[in-house]
Amino acid sequence: MIVKSTYYLPSNENITRLVDYLVSISGKELSINFVRQNIFKVKSIKNYKDVGRCNLKAAVIYLNYLLSHLDQTNLEENVQTTIAEIVPLIREFDHSEDCSFIITSSNSLTSNFHYKEAQWLFYKNTLPDDARDRYHLDILVLYALRLSLEKRILGILGIESITLSGKPVGLYKLLDITSLLRSIDFNPDVKWDEIIKVNDFLNFFIHRQRRPSPWIIHQIFEVLNPLIKAGKFKDNDKMYGSAYSSTVAQNSNELQKEIEHSISLNFPGANIKWSHGRDVLIINMNDRMDKI
Repeated sequence: MIVKSTYYLPSNENITRLVDYLVSISGKELSINFVRQNIFKVKSIKNYKDVGRCNLKAAVIYLNYLLSHLDQTNLEENVQTTIAEIVPLIREFDHSEDCSFIITSSNSLTSNFHYKEAQWLFYKNTLPDDARDRYHLDILVLYALRLSLEKRILGILGIESITLSGKPVGLYKLLDITSLLRSIDFNPDVKWDEIIKVNDFLNFFIHRQRRPSPWIIHQIFEVLNPLIKAGKFKDNDKMYGSAYSSTVAQNSNELQKEIEHSISLNFPGANIKWSHGRDVLIINMNDRMDKI
């Protein structure tokens, strides 16, 4: 009964045993690309078995991450909420494992709870004690992730806002434009198809006020890390440290022309408020519209 024992005693040894157990019931190894394709699905799910296996694989990745990155104090709640979320999958893949000890959360909160948290955050710069758990905090994480992605894409385009016929142009449309820019050398680890899926996924859960499984949130970070995290870029013998090292351009003027052409082609008549800078690392030292 490894699930129950790990829930009540989330020691490193028990978590490792739980990971081994989840690996055993989830079947053969799957590529991370296949895992992400399935766990980010929000509609038209045809093969629930594959989706279930992919979620088990993602949970294994997440638990291993917790083991290597968190101290014991923070480990306990994260592991317990993960087990609470994964119990339905365990019941589906292993009927012999006793999971009757836990009742999974309904994973939804009433509007007055969200309103109370908003008041505390704004007026007291904190959250009430009864809201400092994974179920409450992860809802806020989704909003922060969605905000950071939108901010990054608008920053790459050098735009503060863009509207068409008085309505904001959707981020999913701007993602399409950004991914096709040829004047930018993107970090090769940036996978636009996965980022587009992440955006759809975040929108789906934000508009339904629900918290997705924690191992899926972990994969969202893994997908966005190559695009958003700060890093370094080496150009010949020079090393640049930048918050925008995943997006490198040689010439800001050429980049501006390409962006303007792409927007006029896709959104003729769009009203654009350009920003004063651009979240791109410009490595042409004679053309310094950079943010190194």
